[in-house]
Amino acid sequence: MGLRVHHKKVTIDNGIDNPIPVDIIEDGSRGDVKNIYDNAPSLAKNQEVQLVKYLVPAGKTFYLKEIEFSGENRAKYEIQIQTLTEGVKRTWDNKLNGSFLFYNLKLVAGTLIDLRVIHQRPQVGDFDARIIGNEV
Repeated sequence: MGLRVHHKKVTIDNGIDNPIPVDIIEDGSRGDVKNIYDNAPSLAKNQEVQLVKYLVPAGKTFYLKEIEFSGENRAKYEIQIQTLTEGVKRTWDNKLNGSFLFYNLKLVAGTLIDLRVIHQRPQVGDFDARIIGNEV
């Protein structure tokens, strides 16, 4: 998945004979930075829960940059956007942190981002996640 940008061509009048063509790139770095965190403590074996979610508000656009997650035990993490699975990752043994990178994926108002976790060990475990992006 590459960087998702939107180009706009404009011309700058430099006061001389030749105007200068310029590309303006909208990369999702403007607007309000959102850092939505949530956790699920003491999950039992095979328990599945919504770990963190974000609903793009009416009249807004959200540029999804990254979703980070971690847990104390083995688990399966599934990211859904509008109920469609966009990715699955797992944590195990000594690799208990991970992330999904989206490089400013543009999401419109009403879009639901939902990270779910399924705990896969017999001991209870704590799990954490955050959604990072810009709301314009």
